[in-house]
Amino acid sequence: MKDVSYFDGGTLAFDLGKSCTGWALMNHSRLIAHGRMSFVGRDEVEMFHGLASLVDGLYVKAVSEFGLRPKVIAVEAAEHQRGEAREAYCALYISLRVKARAHLAGVAKVYSATIKKVVTGSGRASKADVVASVNQVYQTGLSSQEKSADHNVADAIGAGLAAWTLDQMGELTFV
Repeated sequence: MKDVSYFDGGTLAFDLGKSCTGWALMNHSRLIAHGRMSFVGRDEVEMFHGLASLVDGLYVKAVSEFGLRPKVIAVEAAEHQRGEAREAYCALYISLRVKARAHLAGVAKVYSATIKKVVTGSGRASKADVVASVNQVYQTGLSSQEKSADHNVADAIGAGLAAWTLDQMGELTFV
C-alpha cells in the first residue's frame, strides 16, 4: 500500500509582500506555474480580498488544468517585519488562512533561512543567490536585480520546495 502524502494533490506557495506577493503551484518538487500579484497602492482590505481571489483562481487552475487539488499552502514566515509591512503581512496571512480552511488545506510556514538553505545550500544566501538557484533548477528567467518583484516569486517557489523537503524529512509542521 502506497503512503499518501499531503503533497500528492500539489502545493500552493506564497511569499506575501506589501507591494507584491509571489506565488507558485508545485507538485512535489516540480514547478507547475508561478507568478505575482501587485498590491501597490492598495489598503489592507483590498489586499485581503485580492489575495483571496488569487487563491481561489489558483485552485481553479490547479484542478481544471492540472488535475491537482492542493492540500498544502506553504508561506514564507515574516515575523521580523514591522510597521506597515507587518500590518500588510497580517492581512494577507489571515486571508490565506481563511482560504486554506475553505479549500481544506493546511498552512505550513517556512522560514527564510530554511528556504535559502534548501534552494542554495546556504541559510545565509542573498536574494540574488536564491533567484539564481531557482533560475538554474527551473529555468524561470526571473530577474535577480535588487528591488525586483521576481524575488517574491523566487521565494514562493523556494517556500514550496522547502515545505516538500521538510515533509520528506518528517519535519514539516502545520499552523
